[in-house]
This record gives sequence, C-alpha cells and structure tokens, in this order.
Amino acid sequence: MTIGLGVLGVAEIAPLSIFRALPFVPELSLRALASRRSGAADQQAHRYGLACACTDYDALLRMPEVDCVYIPAANAEHRLWAENALHHDEHVLIEKYLQRPRHIE
Repeated sequence: MTIGLGVLGVAEIAPLSIFRALPFVPELSLRALASRRSGAADQQAHRYGLACACTDYDALLRMPEVDCVYIPAANAEHRLWAENALHHDEHVLIEKYLQRPRHIE
C-alpha cells in the first residue's frame, strides 16, 4: 500500500525534512504540492519531478490521491490548515505545536 502525501506550503524546511526522508520510506509517495505564491509550487514540483502543483490549499485537500498532508506553511497558519486537513479526513504531519492561548494563573 502506498500513502499519497500532499504538502501545504513550500517553505525551505520541506526539502530539508520530508523530501530527504522520502527515498527511505517506499510506502510514502509525494503526490502534490501547494503554495499560494504564484509559481512557487510549480518551481518546487518541477525540482522534485512532480506533475501536480496547486495554488489553492483546499484544492490539494480535495485530491483523492492525497492521504496525508505535511504542513510547512507559515507557523501562524499551522493550526488553521491542520484543522482544515482533519475536516477533509486527512492525516496530518506538522513540525510545530499548534499553539493555543495559555491560561496564566
């Protein structure tokens, strides 16, 4: 069984973290990248030999070939997009804690 991976964002951490690991996890296949910056997803998709790039995060989440998402988007957007991915029944991989307001006593 192959797990289709979608990446929400093209931050520099993605090639350094998840893309480097892909050759060592044959069950995981990079299927799509998304960036809201014009051309950024296309550029990174071309670099990694991937045919699918999106300029809309929601479009990537609706793709049937994507089973889980990695979120290297801006830290301030991690919680929003993790929740959106979960609403689309996607598994989520995220490197930063989803910060919530702290109660100070």
